Amino acid sequence: MSIFSLRQRLYREIEIFFFRLRVTRLRHQQIYVKYGADSQWVGLPRLQLARNTELRIGSRCIFRSKAGSNPIGIDQPVTFSTLQPHAKIVIGDSVGISGGSFCA
Repeated sequence: MSIFSLRQRLYREIEIFFFRLRVTRLRHQQIYVKYGADSQWVGLPRLQLARNTELRIGSRCIFRSKAGSNPIGIDQPVTFSTLQPHAKIVIGDSVGISGGSFCA
C-alpha cells in the first residue's frame, strides 16, 4: 500500500468521524438522522436541518461531496436542508449522488 493510498484512507476515516460526530450533535437538537451502515460518504455533506425534522438514508448509498471524487466533475457538497419542523427527507437504497441538493 502506497503512502498516497494510506493518506487517502486516513482522510476518509477522519471525514467519517466528523460526520458521525455532527449527527450525534444533531440528536440533541431533536433532529434525527438515520443512514444505512454500508452507505459511503466521500467528503462532508452540508446539513442544514431545522428542529424536529428527520433525514433517512437507505443502504448501499454513496454521496460524493468532493470535487476530485465526482466522476462528472461537480464541485459542490451534497446538501440536505429542511425548512420547517416535521419535514422529512427519505432516500431509498442504492442511490448515488454527486453534488446534489435535497430540500423539504
